[in-house]
Order: sequence, then structure tokens, then C-alpha cells
Amino acid sequence: MKLSSLISAEDKLIGPDLDVLGLCHNSKKVKSGYAFFALSGYTQDGKQYIAEAIKNGASAVITDQEINKIDGVSVVKTPNARSAMAQMASKFYGTPQSSMKFVMITGTNGKTTTTYMIKSILDNAGIKAGIIGTNGAFWGEKLIETGMTTPDPIELFSLLETMRNDGVQVVVMEASAHALALNKLDGLYSDISVLTNITEDHLDFFKTMEEYSKAKFKLFNKDQSKTAVVCIDDLFSQKLFNSLKIPAISCGFNKSSNIKAELVANNIIGQSFCVSTGSNIREYHLQLDGEFNIKNALCAICVAKLLKVKEEDIINGLASLSPVPGRFNRINVNGIKVVIDFAHTPDGVLNVLNAGEKLAGKNKLIAVFGCGGNRDKQKRPIMGEIASSKANFCYITSDNPRSENPSDIIEDIASGINNNNYVKMEDRAAAIRAAINSASDGDVVMILGKGCENYMEINGIKHPYSDYSVVQQIIEENKNK
Repeated sequence: MKLSSLISAEDKLIGPDLDVLGLCHNSKKVKSGYAFFALSGYTQDGKQYIAEAIKNGASAVITDQEINKIDGVSVVKTPNARSAMAQMASKFYGTPQSSMKFVMITGTNGKTTTTYMIKSILDNAGIKAGIIGTNGAFWGEKLIETGMTTPDPIELFSLLETMRNDGVQVVVMEASAHALALNKLDGLYSDISVLTNITEDHLDFFKTMEEYSKAKFKLFNKDQSKTAVVCIDDLFSQKLFNSLKIPAISCGFNKSSNIKAELVANNIIGQSFCVSTGSNIREYHLQLDGEFNIKNALCAICVAKLLKVKEEDIINGLASLSPVPGRFNRINVNGIKVVIDFAHTPDGVLNVLNAGEKLAGKNKLIAVFGCGGNRDKQKRPIMGEIASSKANFCYITSDNPRSENPSDIIEDIASGINNNNYVKMEDRAAAIRAAINSASDGDVVMILGKGCENYMEINGIKHPYSDYSVVQQIIEENKNK
């Protein structure tokens, strides 16, 4: 594909209009005939990797910085290299998005579960849907690991091309705040964009809740989205809904919502609730626990209605959805109710522990959790305070310490705790074992933060680790006693 056919009118091509054989922003992965994107990062400058990219075969460099003329290499000067990467990737892979509908989900918590709910509804209605999100990309029998919530544009549009060729009709994808801030989704237009909630997270990157919200709000302008669905049960989401210039539906427990939940009842497995849309009231069932999952379901119901899915398909699609991997997954360990969940934000921990309280009843609630290294430090003491106030006892432990000292992270968490109901245990597997060993029949042990992750990231290396594997090992050991 000719370089001139990939660039925009605002871009300036310096050098020959050559054929582009591939796109890449990692100089080490560049091959002969590739176009290399020299991106400005927060810790590194893409300019310093241009020489390596050319050595590996790059024939074109795309940059938004001033660089000297490079003999034998074409240069594209663009106002925003990240945006250019997304738009060029879209063209390079044949604008696959033009053949499919898009539902984009953003929010601090609930994105992954909401995508699963929507896909289950669409599957039930006979509509071929695919998911791109935290747990990877999957449709039909295919599952592709992506490594991040929203893949980088080159990988993303390559995935979309494959999805289109496989007959996917609707793509349901998570749109992270980072992806929106870094222009990863430029070139995509969402038929329906969903906001699940906005609560504290990623302040290491965005610095303030206002900047974090601004990144989320970016999805809901007329150039990026046709229609919006917003759960208005938090103040930032209400603010967004009130400022929208595109058609929108509100949902939640908030009495002013267009679609709201009522009469919630817990079942032996999951819960039931009624949904009111004006004079129409219908009952829905979920195998998933937690009031937060009803909010996720409301978002999914709104999306399905906008896609003209029949009511019975919506009801059956939600009822048939099994627990989502890493989200409030329950395991019985000799009568002890163990829950594994991805909750890693103050609001997420609060919501999951509230559900844990109901599950425990008069029995003990025990929490095992930590916080990620090199991430938002402000939330650590807040999570400590929430967990210690909700749980009878807490085990504060490691959770992807990255380049930080795990004990320093644990101290940050403990600084927010005023109760004497916790211990510090750096070894996460040992903490889980201690928590389960301290529990009695009917107690609830909640293991929070990692969900279905299969690694522990320490000093840039992802070591094999799984909360599930630790729990299963404990179960096997108990069998042999």
C-alpha cells in the first residue's frame, strides 16, 4: 500500500511515495519496508529509536517532532503521531470498522463484565459478536491474548480485520481512559458508547479526577459516538450525562434514570431484579452476585434495546451468562466461601466487599488484597480504610509490585487503617493460605486485585502466578488430609 494513501491531508510527506509493507511503533520489531512511528512517551522519546528502526529495515518514519532529513528514508511530519498511527492503521487494514457495528464501554469499574453481558445477549439473539477487552479478544471459538484493556491501534485494527473476515457483526470493546487520552481509538466511530461509572483510579497518570474524567468524556462527543448509555449513580457520570450533545439513555438506581432497577432479591445462585422503563416493568435474573452487577446489567439492557434486540432474548441472554473470569468468582473450600475478584480501586473494593457482607451474613468476612506498584499511590490508604472497615480481618499483601518495594506499598495501604484487624504478609500465596486457614465453615474469604491474571509483575518480569492456582492447591491439600 502506498504511503500517500495512508496519510491524511494535514500530514506532510518528505521523500518518495513508497510501498508500505507493515506498521510498527517498536523499533526492535520493525522489518524491511515497514513504517515506524516515533512516538513521544512519558519516560522515553521515540526519536532515539529511529536509527534502530532504520537499521532493522524501516523505509518510512512518522513523527510529530522536528527531525533531520534521513537519506533513503521517507519522513511523514504529522500534528499528532499517536492519532496518525490509529488512522493509518485503520486504512492499512482496510477500514474493517465500516462493516461492523461498535459498542464501546468505558468506566472505572464494570467494563469487562458489561461486555460479557452484551455479548451473551447478542449470542442469544443470533447476532455474531466479538469482544476486545481486559481478558483478551474473542469471538466464535477464537481467543487472542492482547495484554492490555485496549490494544494499541496497529494490533487493534489487525484484530478488527480478522473479525470482519470471520463475519463478526457487532464488536463490543472496552475503551480505557489511557486509550482515549493517547488517541488509540481515533479512526473508530462508536454506534453506542457506554459509561459504567467514574470513581478514583489512575491518578498517577491523570493527576486529578477532572483530568481522568475528561479522558472518559472524550468518547462521548459527536465525532466519536452516535449514541450514549450512562449509568448516573455517581456524580461524575451525572455531570457527563447532563453535558451530552448526542442522544443518550440514563440508567441506574437513581430515581431520575430513564431505565432503573427495583425490587432486588438475592437467590441461592445470583439475584433477580425488576427493570422499569416508563409503564413497562420486566423481571431479570443474573447468576452473578453484587448490586454493582445489576448496574452493569442495566447498561447492557440499554445497549440491547438500542440494537433492537427482542425483550426475551435480553432476559435469556442475561440469565444464561456464567460468572465472568476473574469477576466475583466463587469457590467452595470445605464450606468456606472463597471469592476471587479483580477489584483494585476504592469503589471496586467497596462494592465487592458490600456483596461479600451479604454473602457472609452473620459469618466472618476476610479480605486479602494489595495495590499495584508504580501506579496511583493516593488510592492505597483509601483502599486500606475501606477494607478494614468492611471486613472482619484483612491480609495486606503484594499485587504486581513492579519496580516498587512491596513492603513500601503495604505500608502505604496500612497508613489508612485505624483498626487493629489486619496483618502484613508480602507473600501473596502465603497470605491467601493464612486467610483460608483462619476461616470457618460459612465464612467468606475475598481475594481481591488480580482476578484471572496469571502473573505477578516484579521489576519488569512477569512471573507465573495465579490466585486460582493457589486456591486449587489448597483444595487438593485438604483432599489428601
